[in-house]
This record gives sequence, structure tokens and C-alpha cells, in this order.
Amino acid sequence: MEVAGVPDAFIDALELASIGGRVIEIGNISPALTAPIAPWRVTFKSLEIVGVVMYPPNYLKKSLDFLSTHIDRYPYRELCDATFPLSKAAEALDKSERREATRAALLPQEG
Repeated sequence: MEVAGVPDAFIDALELASIGGRVIEIGNISPALTAPIAPWRVTFKSLEIVGVVMYPPNYLKKSLDFLSTHIDRYPYRELCDATFPLSKAAEALDKSERREATRAALLPQEG
């Protein structure tokens, strides 16, 4: 699954997928963002690419519940290169948009 919304991440997903695998591209809807794809990357591995623009809102709750349940099992914080208190959400979005932060995390418990 690729959810970063960064064209290079989509290319990485194609490279990381196993032979016969499926790449699910979620929510990347900006026409200005493009990625050069060599067709052999898809055909050589017999990849299936699925685009998902919307999903039922209850999946967001399911995802947050999963994260809460497994927060100590998986290294989620290691996936983030920047953290911000909730009060600085606008700054986090701005830095993400300018690519100063690749994966920013909001920490609600820190205000």
C-alpha cells in the first residue's frame, strides 16, 4: 500500500512488490504529481495496481484502533522523521508540503 502521496513512493512500491503482487495506491489525486513508470516494472513482475480514491469513514476508526492496539508491537515512530504537537498541525502540513519533513507525526497528547 502506498499512502504517502509522493510520486517516488509509488515507484518504490512497484520496486518493492513481489512477483504477482498487488500495489494499492490510496488517495494520491493531485494531477500535478506524476511519476515516470517503465512498463516492464509492472509486466515483468505481473503486478496488479489498484487505485483507491475514497473509502468508508469507518475505516479511519478501524485504522486508529489498530494503531492503538499495536503501538508497542510495531515501530511506528521510527517511520516518522518529524513530530509536532497538535497545536502545530498547520506547521506540520506546511513542512510536509515543502518536503522538509517526509513523514510528520502529530502528537495530540502534547497539545
